[in-house]
Amino acid sequence: MQHEPMSGWAGPIMRLVLGVTLLWSFIPRLADPSGFVALVNQMGVLPTGLGTFYGTVVPYLATVLAVLLLLGWFNKWVSALTALLFLSFILAIGFMDLGAPIPNKDFGYLALSLSLFFGGAGYWSVDTCHECA
Repeated sequence: MQHEPMSGWAGPIMRLVLGVTLLWSFIPRLADPSGFVALVNQMGVLPTGLGTFYGTVVPYLATVLAVLLLLGWFNKWVSALTALLFLSFILAIGFMDLGAPIPNKDFGYLALSLSLFFGGAGYWSVDTCHECA
């Protein structure tokens, strides 16, 4: 499949946006894991035990996914897991972003994740580095 020269830049831009967003959002959660667990349980979407598990695992998962996105490593798996992560946020928060007058921003991140899944990692990724070996 022949690509236009500029089409290879879509993947790195999407990976950068998603990776930085996840790092920005979840690095502080790693510093106070109990606070995020309390927030998840306070929302009341999940039973307490499952909420505690989700609140404990998600900051670490999001951080690992962010690093892998930035590297462009395992793009198909990482973008699929990232899409599921944002879908879980949408299901927890709802269509509107915690009462804001605009739709939940996670729909945009979900769309980016799915675009990355179907479009590929693009330039500057470990997955597409054929000359690295």
